[in-house]
Amino acid sequence: MEKLQNELKNMIDEVHVPTDKLNAAVDEALKKGRRKHIHNSKGIQRLIVSTVAAAVIGISGIIYSAHHSTQANDPLSDSLLYQYGDEGIQRLVEKGKAQRLNLVAEDQGMKIILEEGYLDDSQMVISYRVEGEKFHNLNNQIAMLDLTVGDNSSINTGIMLNQKGGLITFSKASLFEIPDQPNIELNINSVGHVDGNWSFNFELKKEEELFKISYFDRIVQKDNQGNSFAITEAKLTPSQLMFRTKLDIKPVSWLQETSVIEVTQFSVQKDGLITLEDGFLSYENTTGELERENQYFYETSEMPRKTDAYTYRFVPYIATYNGQKEDIDDYGTKELIRDTMSVPFKVGSTIKINHEIEVLDFYEKNEKLIVHFKMNKDLPVFPWLSDKYGENYSIQSFKIHDNYIEAHYPKIKNKDDLTMNLYDGNYHLLSDLIIDLEFK
Repeated sequence: MEKLQNELKNMIDEVHVPTDKLNAAVDEALKKGRRKHIHNSKGIQRLIVSTVAAAVIGISGIIYSAHHSTQANDPLSDSLLYQYGDEGIQRLVEKGKAQRLNLVAEDQGMKIILEEGYLDDSQMVISYRVEGEKFHNLNNQIAMLDLTVGDNSSINTGIMLNQKGGLITFSKASLFEIPDQPNIELNINSVGHVDGNWSFNFELKKEEELFKISYFDRIVQKDNQGNSFAITEAKLTPSQLMFRTKLDIKPVSWLQETSVIEVTQFSVQKDGLITLEDGFLSYENTTGELERENQYFYETSEMPRKTDAYTYRFVPYIATYNGQKEDIDDYGTKELIRDTMSVPFKVGSTIKINHEIEVLDFYEKNEKLIVHFKMNKDLPVFPWLSDKYGENYSIQSFKIHDNYIEAHYPKIKNKDDLTMNLYDGNYHLLSDLIIDLEFK
């Protein structure tokens, strides 16, 4: 029990909220979850691009009100779990996997309502809202709580309560065993400087789907140059994905300072729909070491599970961009500034890199802009579209047909003067290192 309690305490990391009191936690989460520069022991700068804050392993009040809006005619508009959840949680709410709680606790002139909950072997997520005149003066205040799962010891932590509601997220639940339907006690002891007792006792049924690939079942692909790419561990639950990868690259004499090794991840569904996942990896040739010595890159990517797919494709390639490195601080850190090619977006428009990408047709369907491209079907490098107001639209998914690729972009309201854009450079596919991972 003591070991479990220590494990639970170790999970409490950051609280993500837009408030001055927790700016440090927010900044750290952004560093971990978005774009960051890291140097390995040989000075190689590794650029990791991910829209998932994979390192967040605590209970946090997550507020996304600036990014989500509700529509009166949307049947999901009343679900805070859907409004504030990531794409994995949103998908499960749409599938009816959220469990209604409708629990109310009132004290000190404040009413806290737990509306919905979700639990699997990756995380527990609970939506809440707060009512009461007193709370209007205490908005964005830290609330201290005790949490007990099953028969295990309680832990004490803090969350940020927001007047508009939000999520309490308990991540990394798979670090300890959770019963199929545990009894959960959640006791909030204070909100800001106001002490009180807001207690909840409820059960959540755990979604049982869990697939793992261990190190002993790792998947490795090699080419005749001695390079290799491996999935050393993987995990799939209904709401999240986790991949651990190892990329071994031998010296490449033709690499330049502007060369980047990139790995794009896709989900592949039974109907052939291929969706871009969030775990994009990128390694820059900052110091030229890739031209002289073997390099090993180890990464762990955690991301929302956006689709029902059980097949995932990893496509490594080397891009040598036209552009230059520029100093971004006084410590010699450099950033690659890539040149961009732009052409008007219309039928017949072509972007020429080491292969051509030509627009054959486009139309709107199911709230998406569908574009037919003639292009290299094996290299997943797609242009982004820009409107005259500077809004950019990236590809979301695609299907491969015999004579073209059917690309799916978000619906674009302002279609006048659209441009098609791509970073200028040479793209070299490492075709022998492509991995198709099957969970079942």
